[in-house]
Amino acid sequence: MAVARGAQAPLPPAPYHFDFMRHRRVWFGIAVGLLVLSLASLLLQGFNLGLDYTGGTQIQLAFAHGAPAAGRLRAALAAAGIGKYSYVGSGAHGAFLTLPALSEPRYLDVVRRLAAAVPGLRVVQHNTVGAAVASAIVTGGIKAVLAAAVLIVLYMVIRFDLRYALTGIAAVFWDAVVTMGIVSLLRIEITSAFIAGILTIFGYSLNDRIIIFDRVRENMQSRRRGESLGELVNRSLNQTLTRSIITAVIVVVAMLTVLVLGGASTRDLAATVVIGVVFGAFSSILFATPLWYSWVARDEAAGRTSPSGGGSAGGRTPRRGGARGPRRPSDDEARGIRI
Repeated sequence: MAVARGAQAPLPPAPYHFDFMRHRRVWFGIAVGLLVLSLASLLLQGFNLGLDYTGGTQIQLAFAHGAPAAGRLRAALAAAGIGKYSYVGSGAHGAFLTLPALSEPRYLDVVRRLAAAVPGLRVVQHNTVGAAVASAIVTGGIKAVLAAAVLIVLYMVIRFDLRYALTGIAAVFWDAVVTMGIVSLLRIEITSAFIAGILTIFGYSLNDRIIIFDRVRENMQSRRRGESLGELVNRSLNQTLTRSIITAVIVVVAMLTVLVLGGASTRDLAATVVIGVVFGAFSSILFATPLWYSWVARDEAAGRTSPSGGGSAGGRTPRRGGARGPRRPSDDEARGIRI
């Protein structure tokens, strides 16, 4: 179809016709149930904190014949009674091994067993990371998450308006709390990579939400005559559904590959991201957008929302005073389409 010069190209038709808004109370019930389960797990059993947060003994190792297989180190540490440890490679001939805090005799016994299992192993240095350092790591992580949340709110207020921003940030915090709750429930070990995983989830959720909200805003600005708000939001979600699902699947497949084939140092990060992306996709489609719809539908019923969906919180409002000019025909009318 030819489009007149200066006219806005029509949006592609929605490939699906799911009625998301009709079942929004079901989605809200699932979201509340997951939130309660997550909070219960966080309050009752807390996190399975790794050595990055509890402190311990860190040993820098050097290998004369290259880094050994992980199984050899694991067997040697298990023989010494060490079940929890963190291993991070440093080039082809080095690594950092973090163990629970050890007394001097225990430390010497562990080193002796490692040297017996890995010929050519040499200890470069070792030191003890105390609880004060671990506490500083936790505090820094919390500050990073809060700073990211504030920046998200500011960005969405500037890009959209307060309604979009508040529903978007509510969904982002839902993602974070539910992800942390499931991590707590599954007893996944919390390492320094956990904060990176949470920030990654923030970024993914924000990006997915902006894509959907952008389409809702576009459709609100060229709203069809007689189209209800629920029909408009359903159309917007169906138009972006393929993109949201494909993006989530690609991220999950990539992280599952890291989870299965990666080393111990990346496993916890991959597991956190997989959980966060799955629940982030759920909240973008079935929580954040229905929440925005419920808010705006209530204001539309009270006559407080403008045609663009912004209302008094930053949307476009008609000018007051003076005579109104002639109505500008919509894009469909300009193309001769009957509406």
